[in-house]
Amino acid sequence: MSQTERDNIIGETVKNYGGKLLSFIRPKVRNTEDAEDILQEVWYQFSNLTNIGEIVNIGGWLYRVSNNKIIDKYRKKTTDNLEDFVYEDEDGSFAVKDILLLDDSENPELLAFREEVWKELF
Repeated sequence: MSQTERDNIIGETVKNYGGKLLSFIRPKVRNTEDAEDILQEVWYQFSNLTNIGEIVNIGGWLYRVSNNKIIDKYRKKTTDNLEDFVYEDEDGSFAVKDILLLDDSENPELLAFREEVWKELF
């Protein structure tokens, strides 16, 4: 297969499956950025195949690789940044980090919230 034929197959595949794959991935991950990252990994793997012309069902291959990438993402241990979590109440919003570190032992609501967060973390 010539490079031109290969490039045409890749171009047509991206055009035909790009939106569909993103729609398949998006509901299975936390946010759009994660979905786009996974889709990029799928396209990278697809474009590096040496036998693109031999794949009988390109759509099936793409969906299988996408699903595997989603699973791989959740198997990796990821850490969430405490800075990203926000607690909102009628008085406004507060960073969870600030609430956990705040010394307000007289506030029963804060103590209960802090206890629940620590239980979830450990």
